[in-house]
Amino acid sequence: WSNWNGVCAGGMGILALAFHDDAADAPRLIPFVEESLGAYFSSFVKNDGGCPEGTGYWNYGMNYAVRYLLSWERATGRRHPAFRIRQLGRSLFFPLDFTGISFGDNDGWGPTAFFFLMARRLRQPAAALRAAVPLMASPHKFRRRDRRTATGDLLYAADAIPTAEQIERLRKEHEQRPAPVARIYRGMDWAALADDDAFPRLRMAVRGGSSAIAGHGMVDLLSIRCRVDGALMITDQQDGAYMATTFSGRGHEIYGRSPASKSTLFVDGLGGAANASCDRTEVVRGGGILGIRVDGSHAFLPRWKNVFIGRLVLLVENAGWLVIDRVRGADAADTHWLESRFHVPAGRRRGQNWVEIENGAARLQMTFASLVGGVLRKSYGMPSQPAVQPTLVFRWMSAVAAADQLHVTALNPGDAPLQIAIHPGPRDVYSIAVTGSDRKVRTLRVSARLTLSSGANDT
Repeated sequence: WSNWNGVCAGGMGILALAFHDDAADAPRLIPFVEESLGAYFSSFVKNDGGCPEGTGYWNYGMNYAVRYLLSWERATGRRHPAFRIRQLGRSLFFPLDFTGISFGDNDGWGPTAFFFLMARRLRQPAAALRAAVPLMASPHKFRRRDRRTATGDLLYAADAIPTAEQIERLRKEHEQRPAPVARIYRGMDWAALADDDAFPRLRMAVRGGSSAIAGHGMVDLLSIRCRVDGALMITDQQDGAYMATTFSGRGHEIYGRSPASKSTLFVDGLGGAANASCDRTEVVRGGGILGIRVDGSHAFLPRWKNVFIGRLVLLVENAGWLVIDRVRGADAADTHWLESRFHVPAGRRRGQNWVEIENGAARLQMTFASLVGGVLRKSYGMPSQPAVQPTLVFRWMSAVAAADQLHVTALNPGDAPLQIAIHPGPRDVYSIAVTGSDRKVRTLRVSARLTLSSGANDT
């Protein structure tokens, strides 16, 4: 299956319905359409409503597939059985969670008629409300002449789009009580982490799952992307338009599809392998902390059977993130190098263990710490096409090879940097002390396998 199932079969089905009574061959197309769309929709069952091709191709395929289903129901007067698939309702939240921070090579979604009609048909009012938020907040953005909404597309769903009054009521509710979210799409194990479900200021995507994905997937295990106040702050290096080699057997070697172009971690110079899988992706909670833990121990080299490799991404007090990277050798003699790599749009200034990132008016303070000492290096992305601007790359690298490596990166929105200190403790528990500009210290404790330990406190 691919998005082409939805595009081609859905479009063909709409055409067959339109000419059903006028062209003798038109009805014969419907069984073919149903078979193709059956394979397409089954992928959403497998992936818990997610789409491993990214938000742009979710939009592309679903646009035609859902229009066909709605047209079929109107033409026949019956309910299409595909709408009984529970994961299609959950699927509506996938572009809402990941648009602007999606993995894959096409990150593009906007609220159009089929989305609101689908949300109404599947009784998902929360999805419709969330989709209407950007439409109401920046209506001029969706009136560009090259956008589908400029053709009057939304008029088809006028009675399914939440009103401005409903959006304002939702806004007031979330101002009083924000709803942080950590959502994993099981089967593909992409995770979304945000400070609010409807009006997020801080949005993070965390990549678990498998790199054994053909087509529009990339070799990007354990990578992250994030936005602050809508501005992209941690990203990856894209290559631009597809090339003759993009979908060849060597497409994953192209820089923008390889681990080197991602904001991920590297062990002894290696990122996650192609055709590999992370061991586990899970939500963690505790004491003002919401996060995603990814165990990628067996996603690097087959011979590293007893090496632990993982990433823990924490949203702390709904104010900023900690990215904790970990490598632990099989024994004291099994030493490794660790690098935590971040692709960013631009950097204003930096010191030995900190960087200030900017994108427009948005600022993000990055502070680095390492259990064995670290070195901060700066480089640039290497897009395969000259029209694409290179990213700025900051590489937090362990100063020495060691059997016990732990990196902590604080991502603090705004102008106030944080200070970080790492202290090893008994029973393989590590204390991470984070000090803010107000001198308040928040201490977190994590185990050797990056599970949260009890005893987090403020001083």
